[in-house]
Amino acid sequence: KQSLLHVLCADITVNKAIHGNCTVLRTDLEWFGPSLPFQTILTILKFFGVPERELSFFRTFLSCPIYFKDDTSSIPRVRQRGVPISYMISTLFGELSMFVMDFGVNQKADGLFLHRLHDDFWLWDAESKRCVSAWAEMNKYAKLAGLTFNAEKTGSILIGEGEGKGGKVVKGLPEGEICWGFLRMDDSGRFIIDQAMADAHIEEMRRQLAATTSVFS
Repeated sequence: KQSLLHVLCADITVNKAIHGNCTVLRTDLEWFGPSLPFQTILTILKFFGVPERELSFFRTFLSCPIYFKDDTSSIPRVRQRGVPISYMISTLFGELSMFVMDFGVNQKADGLFLHRLHDDFWLWDAESKRCVSAWAEMNKYAKLAGLTFNAEKTGSILIGEGEGKGGKVVKGLPEGEICWGFLRMDDSGRFIIDQAMADAHIEEMRRQLAATTSVFS
């Protein structure tokens, strides 16, 4: 992710120098793995020509009976959505589902590239309208696929447009700050430390350390 952010910062600098501005959008999907609908997975697999025999195997893999380990009174229930973690098949399902969104954005936003780390999305361009088209396509696909974007990790910013005029929100793009961990993008397109978030983390760490009784703990 650091390499991706280095590319983002370099592109912002180039776009500001050449075009005078740059629009940035960041988002991710809420509970992506546990919320991925089986119908979405199987429909995409069928579209890409996976034979019925393999579809039946994947359907069985997804629909396994589960129960809560500590609940001895519960009976197994058949899972309706969500892929189990730490399986390569689960990774395949997630990547196939996201590839459709990647391709849709590329086609609908005049070749705009959707940078993605699993379900963490970043896109930027000197032309705001391309970002607006991309965001509209992303929402369209998410609605069709039964997915939801995480509002707390979604934001956009228009950088540039003259001295002191950066930081504006573009119509058609989501409001919210561009953040990564304790870093926040300012109006100039630079990542700065979000001191309020860092202070809250320091206070939490202070409480946890104060509750320990030894060096090991």
